Amino acid sequence: MSKKLLAMYLTAILCATALGGCGGGEDASSTASAGGESASSAAPVVEEDYVPTFPIVEEQATFTAVTPPSGGFSNMDQKIWYQAYEEATNVKIEWSYWPDWETQIGVALAGNDLPDLLFNLYTGLDKPTTLQYGQQGTFVDYSQYMQYLPYLEKLMEQYPESRALVTNEDGSMYALPCYTETLTAFSGTVYYRTDMFEEAGIAEPTTTDELLDAVKKLQDYFGKDNPDFIAFQPLDYMSMDSHIPLLLFPSFGEEVDREFGASDGKTVTYNYISDQWRRTLEYMHELYNSGGFDRNIYSEDGTNARAVILANNCAITTFGTGYSLDNFESGNYDVDLLAPLTSEYQSEQRYPKQYNSRLGSFQISSKCEDIPTLVKWVNSLYASKEDEIADGVYGVSLFVGIEGETWNYDDETRQTYTINVPADYDGAAADYLTEFGMSDGANCIFTPMNSSSPGLLCKGVGTRDKLLPYSVSIFPKNYLSFTDEESEQLSEYYTDIQEYVNQSNAAFVTEGVTDDSWNTFVNEVNRMGIEEVLKVYQAAYDRYLAAVE
Repeated sequence: MSKKLLAMYLTAILCATALGGCGGGEDASSTASAGGESASSAAPVVEEDYVPTFPIVEEQATFTAVTPPSGGFSNMDQKIWYQAYEEATNVKIEWSYWPDWETQIGVALAGNDLPDLLFNLYTGLDKPTTLQYGQQGTFVDYSQYMQYLPYLEKLMEQYPESRALVTNEDGSMYALPCYTETLTAFSGTVYYRTDMFEEAGIAEPTTTDELLDAVKKLQDYFGKDNPDFIAFQPLDYMSMDSHIPLLLFPSFGEEVDREFGASDGKTVTYNYISDQWRRTLEYMHELYNSGGFDRNIYSEDGTNARAVILANNCAITTFGTGYSLDNFESGNYDVDLLAPLTSEYQSEQRYPKQYNSRLGSFQISSKCEDIPTLVKWVNSLYASKEDEIADGVYGVSLFVGIEGETWNYDDETRQTYTINVPADYDGAAADYLTEFGMSDGANCIFTPMNSSSPGLLCKGVGTRDKLLPYSVSIFPKNYLSFTDEESEQLSEYYTDIQEYVNQSNAAFVTEGVTDDSWNTFVNEVNRMGIEEVLKVYQAAYDRYLAAVE
């Protein structure tokens, strides 16, 4: 368990003790319909040949669930998807909201006072903590109920890394994956203004040298009469650790992952001390010193940068979806994505495509009185179009609502869609989705593009045509499982290494890299124990490879 989580849970235990049983744990899951199997049974009774049918139950079953009230998770009973799911499944969820998620879940775990379901499309709890409480009997082991999860099983067969993501070393499974693959969700996106490039007589860069040259020429051309112009304006400091290095790093060597990699498919390396990363940092320093790059970027939270971008005072940015058509004299959305670049060190274009699954939540309390029915309801969240649970209702409904009602494909190609905003709704389509939908789903593998947003359509087309054709596999860092001992070793060594590396990277970009400064950096990372970290990752990677074979 991480130092942060350990502190959180110690605090939670103290809070739970002080509360002295004020929670009423026995009532937390008492609303579920009787007649199912609880986790207290020695061995759950599972139907041998379960085939999903809807409604799931004839007499409405009611369960309790908790979710954080942010990121589209508030007012769940008013969400279009939930209302459609309640009608189709005949399962009702009584929603609660924990605004201080970490503290409240810590108190609930310490007192074993949980609702039937933890509903969080993101981690909610990390894997070691979920395993710890699962082994204590707090959570249901999904591996005993996979018969009730055929829609999820199909996704796991298609994406075997997602099974490894949620399966523990002992074969248990206390949380489930979430899948997201939309053309507007990919990282490594750097945009350029095609109208400005054309006016300055500059072609789209295809190499790192051409990009650096373009930044200098754009600054000279537009900056000579405009002191507010910054040729390359990232949105914020986080872009310096996400979009920009993700695009640049593969251009400077054989590896595609900045942190951990295994270019030979077997041996784990730590690439932040590699020559390839040094070349990337040296190049980023050249950009930083080019005269056309925001030199205050490491203190930028997006407030000032957004104003610069939307005032047409930059030509290259990581925030290319925020313009309106009023920004362009042509009336068209004159923005495009940069494709992966090449250099003297790498002649192939390569894009490190992220895996489409991540650790979600969906932990079920062992106190739930009807586990099979709730597991079947969770299964319905993974339904694909071919398994829709009602007309137009399936997994992607959590994201865009009901096909044929709240959204429609624009034509038979099914490459774009339009949100059907009610005439009496005072707002844009994106606002409507935020208010009555969510920004994701358990099965949000959905590649059509929203044609009602020129910016998102630009990103979607650019991702499809200029990034994904050059996709290469990445190191499955987030899919590795660690033993308790290994987790303790990572906490002992790697937490401090990460902090030191992050600080050093920023200094290298702003101040430059010398032989002395680089050698000092590498030696310090080695002294801090990176070899011990690599041993842990190598063991976990070996187990992962065996699991997905």
